[in-house]
Amino acid sequence: AEAPDLRVLVTSREPLHLSGEWEFEVPPLRVPTDANDPRAAEVASVQLFTERARAVDASFKTDGPTLRHVVQICQRLDGLPLAVELAAARAKALPVASILGRLGRSMELLTRGARDIPERHHSLRAAVSWSHDLLTPAEQAFFRRLAAFRGGWSLDAADAVAAANELGHDALELTTSLLDKSLIRRHHEPSGEPRYDMLEIIREYAHERLRATDEDGQTMERHATWFLELAERAAPMLTGAQRAGWLDQLERELDNLRTALRWALDQHRIELGMRMAAALWRFWQIRAHMTEGREILADLLEADAEVEPAIRARALSAAGSLAYWQNDGPTCIAYYEASLGLRRDLGDQADVASSLYDLGHAISCVAAVKDPARGRQLEQEALGIYRSLGSQMGEAWLVWALGCNAHFAGDNARAVDELGQSIDLFRELGEPFGLAWALTMRGLAAFLIGQRDMSTQHLREALPLFAEVDDVSGIDSVLEHLARLSAAEGDPRRAVRLAAAAARIRGISESAIIKMVYAGQPAGSRPLMLDRAKLPLTPEEVESLTREGEAMTTAEAVAYALANEPAQAIAALRVRAFGSMNVERDGRRILRWGGDKAGSRQAQAIFAFLFDAGPAGITKDEVVELLWPDLPIRRGDLAFHRTLGGLRAMLEEGRQHGNVISFEGG
Repeated sequence: AEAPDLRVLVTSREPLHLSGEWEFEVPPLRVPTDANDPRAAEVASVQLFTERARAVDASFKTDGPTLRHVVQICQRLDGLPLAVELAAARAKALPVASILGRLGRSMELLTRGARDIPERHHSLRAAVSWSHDLLTPAEQAFFRRLAAFRGGWSLDAADAVAAANELGHDALELTTSLLDKSLIRRHHEPSGEPRYDMLEIIREYAHERLRATDEDGQTMERHATWFLELAERAAPMLTGAQRAGWLDQLERELDNLRTALRWALDQHRIELGMRMAAALWRFWQIRAHMTEGREILADLLEADAEVEPAIRARALSAAGSLAYWQNDGPTCIAYYEASLGLRRDLGDQADVASSLYDLGHAISCVAAVKDPARGRQLEQEALGIYRSLGSQMGEAWLVWALGCNAHFAGDNARAVDELGQSIDLFRELGEPFGLAWALTMRGLAAFLIGQRDMSTQHLREALPLFAEVDDVSGIDSVLEHLARLSAAEGDPRRAVRLAAAAARIRGISESAIIKMVYAGQPAGSRPLMLDRAKLPLTPEEVESLTREGEAMTTAEAVAYALANEPAQAIAALRVRAFGSMNVERDGRRILRWGGDKAGSRQAQAIFAFLFDAGPAGITKDEVVELLWPDLPIRRGDLAFHRTLGGLRAMLEEGRQHGNVISFEGG
């Protein structure tokens, strides 16, 4: 009462929980996202490392490879100041490359702090142990069990995996306590649901504590069971109307799914692993993790273990499907035939029809094992079974497969008819994944018989269906077909840009569907990128246009492909920055900056930052720090590129040359 304006600044391991208290989190130092960016030397964590390294070695410099290694060290240590300081202290005895290589055992490496600091700061283990030892027994148990997670967790997952009920406490109560003590972190997800994680070096300590108890096996089994259930709930949803949310959830949990699968293999829990891998194969295909999925399934299928035949059949089908998407005909057929054999023995007609579809479609399309007549026979058998079972979805996919069979047999008029029927069926069922591929294949067949308007219409309808869920296999295919259309319609410049963008995306998609498609066409057919020099352009124009196409983000390539032609010069922008910013284009105020996928408000914010910065510009790290401070590095980087892509696509709509926004590095 005597000092009403008194303010006290307190630093503490946890909040004081007093009335009138305001909490301000002190986060780790900012870490560069790009190890090759020379401006990384200006980022706080790198500056701290450099300062402390020079204190023990006056000749230390952060340039060239040294800077890249320092950035990677700071990334590995999550920018935690004590950890960065202790790592830098090793620069006297070790080159930074060696320090980086030893960070797999960071608790052993990060020791020997200065003598004039508290004992608990002499090593990283001492610092974390000091905080850990002040926890209650229930908090300690909850903390170490959370080490089962990789890449974060939800509150529900923590409750199940850490078995909070065994500890006599609520998971939210324990989570809140660990948050207060800065042993875990909270992130805000786009869905609005909170997500938590640990700094990696703290997770390493927690994992040490878990392994030192008899809880390790049970905790990891609960972890694997939780993510198996998630994968199996998601599997039937990955092609339907709610696919985007499920695909994104599996992407968020990718590290946890990998951990669970590796545990299943290491502990010889092969049946559990097969169930999970069979449920995940479509996710792996859509989100470009096919090679990883094939390796996991191969390890599981090679294991000597007793597995229920129905589960083995599902795993064989999943392995065959991933081999199909990578155009590996012999491997694909071997897996599919083994799956069909098991399912015929078991007698479940829906499963038999599924395997007949798999095998029939593969031998209709894959050049190395191509037999369209036998493929159609198997597909018709499957269609008959699905119709007898009243399965409309099964019927839609088999009608689509018959249309693909006709296309790969060279009868594109028949393919247009049958694929048209499948389009109607998929529309009725509300199945966007099937609809997108039916539109794509009918667009291709229509192009080959000269029906270019139909081809253009179908391909332009299919592309957004693929793009809204980041289905890079589909995006690659449609962009390639649109590139060929542009070349045929006398627009070689557009053709080269689209072909180059498609080739870049193909390189990250892990898909060989385009290779399969060209192998099924007349001799000499191949991706347009390989024949771009034959177009009526100078070599210099081809090179310039190729660079433009390769430089497009996926969002930019999609927007460019969907833009109306002929291209027009971009309209002038009129910016009013007094009070609320108002930007007009063609006299109309811009209200939707980046679209729903990119995030309109974030895209507008980037525009405002650029407008304010002028020629000096703004770095990616600065934007991520301002707009997505709670996201992990990788997700913040992805959010930046998606949003910038949406903004550029909006600003550059209809523009033929140059960039409204230039971005270099990262």
